[in-house]
Amino acid sequence: MRLLLLSLAVCVSATAQPADSIYTFASEPAALLPSQEVAFAQIAAAFAYPAEAARDSVRGVVLLRVVVDTSGVPIVNGVLRSVGSGCDEAAARAVRDVRFRPARHEGRAVAQYVTLPVPCRPPRQAVLPFAPAAPAAPEPPPAPLTFETCTGVREESQLLDKGGLRTIVERLELPDGRPTPWKTTITFTVGTDGRPDDFRLDPPLPRELQIAVVRAVHPSRFAPATCDGEPVPHTVQLPMSRRMQR
Repeated sequence: MRLLLLSLAVCVSATAQPADSIYTFASEPAALLPSQEVAFAQIAAAFAYPAEAARDSVRGVVLLRVVVDTSGVPIVNGVLRSVGSGCDEAAARAVRDVRFRPARHEGRAVAQYVTLPVPCRPPRQAVLPFAPAAPAAPEPPPAPLTFETCTGVREESQLLDKGGLRTIVERLELPDGRPTPWKTTITFTVGTDGRPDDFRLDPPLPRELQIAVVRAVHPSRFAPATCDGEPVPHTVQLPMSRRMQR
């Protein structure tokens, strides 16, 4: 697994955004309704596998960039990862009817950019309900598929923040106090929705500093890792260090 390298050399204060702008980050991000699982199931059910893709045996994950307006309606703004063969257009149609809880920033609803992964794959074939001659012994549940356990064609998750790693630097707000050097590696899991979660720091830092580091990384969004064209969780390690100065 590739290590993303980051040396935090400076801390830049964030600037305020105009009231009518489209936010990349908000204090309360937009969220799928009624839940992420239900919304992605709705998108999968609405996705119509194109005849062109079936002819070319195309599979993959389309990454759409949408603007969620202040009423929670998604508006397709572009394609961050194209699959082609009609899949991009089919993905845009599949997300039209999903709804979001609008993002909020400083107590008001705001428009926000959101990345939506839409799998392009043929519909699952129905299985005829033939009764077995005898009940089969239950099989143990399969281990969850991740980027690390994938044995097929793999593609790593990619940071989508407009400023790249520099954006994480700009979000870092160090606590007040006596300057002291620190160094750690933050490990987190990028989920199939491109959001980082399950943060761990090694070695641990003082509580306030540890919170500041996690808050700097948490708003980032990624193109999820894939295994044979399907989004899978991906563990990312990010070395971080800074010699704080007054």
